[in-house]
Amino acid sequence: MRNLDRAAWWIYARRHPVADPAAPKYLLPPLEGRRIFREEIVPELLTGPEPQDEPVIVFVVGQQGAGKSRIAEMVGRALDRRGGFVELDSDLYKPYHPAYHALMQGDDKLMAAYLGPDSWAWLAQAHDHVRYARLNALKHETAQDSRGAVVHLRAYRDAGFRIEAMFLAVPAAMSNQGILSRYAEQVADRGHGRLTVQANADRANAGVLDLADVIDREHLADYAGVFRRGEPVPRYQISDHLRASVPLREAIDRERERPWTPEETSDFLRIHRKLRAQLSGQWTTRLDEILEQATPRMNRQAEPRPNWDITRMALEPEAEPEAEM
Repeated sequence: MRNLDRAAWWIYARRHPVADPAAPKYLLPPLEGRRIFREEIVPELLTGPEPQDEPVIVFVVGQQGAGKSRIAEMVGRALDRRGGFVELDSDLYKPYHPAYHALMQGDDKLMAAYLGPDSWAWLAQAHDHVRYARLNALKHETAQDSRGAVVHLRAYRDAGFRIEAMFLAVPAAMSNQGILSRYAEQVADRGHGRLTVQANADRANAGVLDLADVIDREHLADYAGVFRRGEPVPRYQISDHLRASVPLREAIDRERERPWTPEETSDFLRIHRKLRAQLSGQWTTRLDEILEQATPRMNRQAEPRPNWDITRMALEPEAEPEAEM
């Protein structure tokens, strides 16, 4: 445990608030941050599963809004059958910050930026705790900091963990709309929501490919699979027993760049129309940008209508049929 305490001080020394004059006041003193981790986060979120002789860490990788939840649920059921698991996700730790609820009520868009340094510190300590206790774990990985993810992958490999990586190969238009959709649902349900900073989402979108490169190059995963959004079966996989047909990065890139199916196009447009109706006018420009991102890959046969201009008519409601006289 003393080693974990020493590591924690090093972690707190590396926190960096965002470039906002108000941000530094939300940084917790290291002693308080460490106390919250040991007395609240560990007992509530990192206790329960039995230590394993051969523990497993599964990284579910995808940029914000990619739809990692379904794959995570599938992985969680498998890990439950292997002695249980803990989840590693900085979003789970943010509510432990004393300023969390006030920020969510006052300006939910700033919450992630202001509390990010401390939630990052708690996540880094959680990684150390999992390796020390030899617990099965599920990591929700955006790859926003792909270099940091690689550091953790190497540490798990050195600690003797089995490492699996499940990649969500999701186009930016789908994930960017997913971010807004999640935010709108939270606002409707709670009166406030968690909105990802777009620059972070853009870094994560590129970071997924960078992480795939390193996993391939250093053989950091015992198994890797590439999934489409919403599908439980991988479209591509490699392991000790399955030879790679193409590099992992290329497999992800191919999936992101392919044309969408009619079902994917219809689902995207259904959600897009809903967001146009649900969100205020301040979101119009952002929704226009997302639609422009999506247009080249949409399937024009998804919603039959003559001379369909997908960039303009896709959002028009279907005309009601005239009543017969």
